[in-house]
Amino acid sequence: PSLRVGTLTAQIMEEIKSVRKTGFTMAPEAGSERLRRLINKGITEADLLDTAKKAYEAGWLNMKLYFMVGLPGEEAADVEAIIALAEKVRGFTKRRGQVTISVGTFVPKPHTPFQWEPQIGIDESRRRIGLLKKARKRRGIKLKWHEPRMSFLEGVFSRGDRRLFDLLICAWKKGARLTGWSDYFSLTPFLEAAKELDIELTDYLRAIPEDAPLPWDHIDTGVKKGYLLEERARAYALKRTEDCRRGRCQGCGVCDFKTIKPVTYIKRDEDQDLLHPGRSLFGQGKQAHTHHYFYTISYSKLGDARFLGHLDTMRAIERILRRSGLPIGHSRGFHPHPLIQFGDALPLGYESLGAVFSVGLTDVIICKKLIERLNSHSVDGLFFLDAVGPRPRKTLIKLKKRRYYLWWRGIDSIRLPLEETLDGDIRIKFTNTISFFDTRLPLPWPWNQKGPFCMVSTEDNERLRPEKLLATWFERRTIDVRFLRTLVVETIY
Repeated sequence: PSLRVGTLTAQIMEEIKSVRKTGFTMAPEAGSERLRRLINKGITEADLLDTAKKAYEAGWLNMKLYFMVGLPGEEAADVEAIIALAEKVRGFTKRRGQVTISVGTFVPKPHTPFQWEPQIGIDESRRRIGLLKKARKRRGIKLKWHEPRMSFLEGVFSRGDRRLFDLLICAWKKGARLTGWSDYFSLTPFLEAAKELDIELTDYLRAIPEDAPLPWDHIDTGVKKGYLLEERARAYALKRTEDCRRGRCQGCGVCDFKTIKPVTYIKRDEDQDLLHPGRSLFGQGKQAHTHHYFYTISYSKLGDARFLGHLDTMRAIERILRRSGLPIGHSRGFHPHPLIQFGDALPLGYESLGAVFSVGLTDVIICKKLIERLNSHSVDGLFFLDAVGPRPRKTLIKLKKRRYYLWWRGIDSIRLPLEETLDGDIRIKFTNTISFFDTRLPLPWPWNQKGPFCMVSTEDNERLRPEKLLATWFERRTIDVRFLRTLVVETIY
């Protein structure tokens, strides 16, 4: 759950206990109360410990505490306080309980009171995180941290100017890909690009004078720079600024009190809930059973859509179903999922005239209308052909047979051995198992393509990829898939 520390009441805890418990996360941000006051967090250590105690008493075993290092005004004692606070929280746990300390590096953001602050560099970030690593030696405490090199790059782009556009393109040309994923992250392309463009990246992490023009000054968020400077001064004076949703207006300039105003609501009388025992604080109690009607739908996957992988195809069809406005049924439980089941995965690059999936609906729809609605919201390359249903229950989609149409481009040398075997059965041995494959006369290629082609039916070994069959067929001659186009013309379930 994501709740503000100090708002966790006994009633809310009882409601949360009625569903599956995962982890429990709190974000103190800073280890010491002094530093939390400086960043206006407004959470006392007593509030944190009281919330942790309630969570453990309610049955949670795993607690995550999120902190940052490099906050404005941070001292060594503030970093040490992170470990001390985690140990106090760990003291409420049972023997099997665990506290995870998750640490990131503070990155100054535009349009905030700390937009002028410096960001600590990579080496300093590693040093401060290193001070926390001794916490790993304590039983029941685990440490995780955000890679300082990624935080460095985040800080550069957070307060960067227009020169970084060229830097980004240059780094991409040097191989920067999926930079947000730790498995693929590399700072080297950005450092090389910065050197080539004569850009000093560390300049973007330095403190900015209050009277200096900022790259984002032309963007009007409603909050005036004067207000941000006042809040910065209040932060260093350890003066708390009230939340305008719970206190008085601070005059930041965002609200016009007509279109934009603080969120207001009328608190529901909790006593009324006691008069309706079946009503849940977060909903209407247990989910009533809904009857579902299941349809099996066939579709074609042609053209550029053949480059969609199986998971991408599943996501595309799920989005089409949502856009179509059909009454899609969902599974029951803590994490409901759409009642959609797909047939066997089609290999990447294959086209098909007979792919299928089933979907459960909460209402009966005429099959013709169902197909029309899906096609009106479909994407290029995916065309829905037919629907069968409704059925009262979901049936397992199990592949029995596939018939492939194969076509080669620019490989006339294999035409003769292919034509000699078109009329007979082919017997091939795979890992001590003999499988039989039929060949049929060619069907017209849908796009009037010319070249060697054949029909292959995989009945005994439905998961065999045709290019592997052909490589064995032609005495293990390599079949370059770049010259092979495969169409599934028939699928039998």
